[in-house]
Amino acid sequence: MVSFLSTLQEATPDPFFVLNDLYSKDPKKEKVNLGIGIYRTEEGKTPLMSVFLDELVAFIERARAGEINAGYLGIEGLASFRAEVPRLVLSDESRALKEGRVQVIQSLGGTGGMFLGAKLLAQELSFKQVFVSDPTWSNHMNIFDRAGFQISTYPYRDIETNELAFDRMLSAIKEMPRGSVILFHPSCHNPTGIDPTEAQWAEILDLVHKQELFPFFDCAYQGLGEGVEEDVFPIRAADSMGLEFLVAVSFSKNLSLYQQRLGALMVVGNEKDALHNGVEVVKARVIRASYSNPPALGATGAAAIMSDEKKKQAWLLELKEIRDRLKEVRGKFVGALSKRGLASEHIAKQKGMFSYTGLSKTQVLELRDKYSIYMTTDGRANLAGLNNSNIDYVADAIFDCSK
Repeated sequence: MVSFLSTLQEATPDPFFVLNDLYSKDPKKEKVNLGIGIYRTEEGKTPLMSVFLDELVAFIERARAGEINAGYLGIEGLASFRAEVPRLVLSDESRALKEGRVQVIQSLGGTGGMFLGAKLLAQELSFKQVFVSDPTWSNHMNIFDRAGFQISTYPYRDIETNELAFDRMLSAIKEMPRGSVILFHPSCHNPTGIDPTEAQWAEILDLVHKQELFPFFDCAYQGLGEGVEEDVFPIRAADSMGLEFLVAVSFSKNLSLYQQRLGALMVVGNEKDALHNGVEVVKARVIRASYSNPPALGATGAAAIMSDEKKKQAWLLELKEIRDRLKEVRGKFVGALSKRGLASEHIAKQKGMFSYTGLSKTQVLELRDKYSIYMTTDGRANLAGLNNSNIDYVADAIFDCSK
């Protein structure tokens, strides 16, 4: 008997999860995972933050006391969490926030925020075309394709120098049709780790304004680059210019809530009534038709942490420890490569978890086959997978595969 599913075309598996699966099955003791974008400690662990563990204990105590309502959250999510998101991303001094022109919807991770935003723009507001950086996070293509966008790219990485292709990026923006959506990574660009300077961001956003483009920011790594304030410079600059824009916010990395799937879609608009209607459309036509209500536990903890100054400072201190480790391991990796005569200046300039190493697909596959070092075939490495016990091993392997 023929299955009704037999007409389906074969799906392409997500490369990051395929890579992770290959790593898990590799029996070699010396294997190194530089693939999927998850933070790891020196010991290779991804722990919950202490400040969040305290909130878990408090939640359980309140639940045992009968103080927790176990019913559904509203479709838009936890109100206290949604109130804190724009304060973190835009700040209390935000022009849009003071004027009541910001709406926030809790989402299933930053990916969920991207999905909701893409659906709103393409299916409810009839935006047709989106421009994403070349390269970008591979799932961006999937999200915008499923929303119905025509997807184009703009130059971002200069292949020769492994730095920002700034002039070509500006030239491309000048040619984009008015009314197009343009996707930005505000900091810690995934996959390259290459970020524009503040001066370059000012030029980029000024041109976006003149071209009447609609910015969509994927804010997945706030606090992992230079700091919580510094890493959202372009978003705050867009706010100060009076632009309308969307922000997908993730708390997977900066609060280590990977498993809680906590994120948000933040909508900044110029008309309060239209803004409110846009959010109601997302609630009714997208969220209700898919998962209906978001989970409460992660949002409850995050809201408590961000709304209490003492708890917030404890969180920011833990986040600084993550950021400092990423900078330290990057510096050690650069030093190890330089010691072996390998070019590494570009890696030193990059920020966040990721590095576009400049390794070719052939070299990446050789590293995998000979040394059980796993990274994506474009040469992107998650530096959080490095530690004092494997940096020299990885550097030696790269030297061997670069001959």
